[in-house]
Amino acid sequence: MAGRINDEDVQTLRERANLAAVVSDYTALKRSGSRLRGLCPFHDERTPSFYVDPARGFFHCFGCDVGGDVYDFLQRIEALTFPEAVERLARLEGVTLRYEELSPGQRRALGRRTRLVECLGEASAFFRAQLAATEGAPARGYLVGRGLTEHIAGHFELGWAPDSWDATVRALTGAGFSQQEIADAGLATRGQRGLVDRFRGRVIFPIYDSSGRDVVAFGGRIVPGVDLRTAGRDQRPPKYINSPETEVYRKSRVLYGLNWARAEIQRNDTAVVVEGYLDVIGMHQAGARHTVATCGTALTGEHFGQLEKFARRVILALDADAAGYQAADRARALAVEQGVRE
Repeated sequence: MAGRINDEDVQTLRERANLAAVVSDYTALKRSGSRLRGLCPFHDERTPSFYVDPARGFFHCFGCDVGGDVYDFLQRIEALTFPEAVERLARLEGVTLRYEELSPGQRRALGRRTRLVECLGEASAFFRAQLAATEGAPARGYLVGRGLTEHIAGHFELGWAPDSWDATVRALTGAGFSQQEIADAGLATRGQRGLVDRFRGRVIFPIYDSSGRDVVAFGGRIVPGVDLRTAGRDQRPPKYINSPETEVYRKSRVLYGLNWARAEIQRNDTAVVVEGYLDVIGMHQAGARHTVATCGTALTGEHFGQLEKFARRVILALDADAAGYQAADRARALAVEQGVRE
């Protein structure tokens, strides 16, 4: 199992990398003296202010003051961590990296995280299949009633959790995951019936990490007019429920839709923040594809930190009610602290 990337390999790869070739996948470059010039891929502009210095291996935009080496470019343009940027560049250059040995504890932690991510990915595929099945008709009807096209529902990988106590658990155990892994992934809870599905009779919204590579959580919404057999007597289920925080998911660090929105956020140098999953999807369908939402929590400094990687301006488009106004006031104060334009 991979461990820490060898430091010498990181430096060697940085020195041999063709920065201009990497950047050219995102914007056209033309010779300007000893440097290359093009439109900045990080903000919208008409006059090129983005320069690449092939000899030194650095880039800089005089419009938005973003710059750095090839790793900085990949981290910013693809929302990657540093190790992910190194691995991406190694694949582009056809280089095999060396990894330093992990301790037994580190190997166990990495293996556990990998299994949880795989479990969540399998659950997402299961939910999508259920939406397309006969039993998913009420959910499909609800989405149509909300004005969502089949295309946009597919783009956001929406799903349906069956109105069953353990349909998801049975599907995941059948795929080779243990009950402990399913519970640790936040997909089930332990009750009198044993392991019980967390999401039952709900439209499902998969939540990706910012890189867009892994599903790390879910949101679920009940369908109005559909009585849930699994709701329990005299219980009114909440309209929305979300995954609990897990080893792979921290809601204070994740913005719903950022994986789909980051390119447009960069292009507009602006992020729009709304309150809910359906708000994000509706905005994207209407053409405002630089829109994201929090996952059932208030905006945090870490959320603003995520957005600052891609834009200098944040627009708050929260609900026009007392709670929305209060949330906007708190977010504005936090934005000022973070130095974000709002």
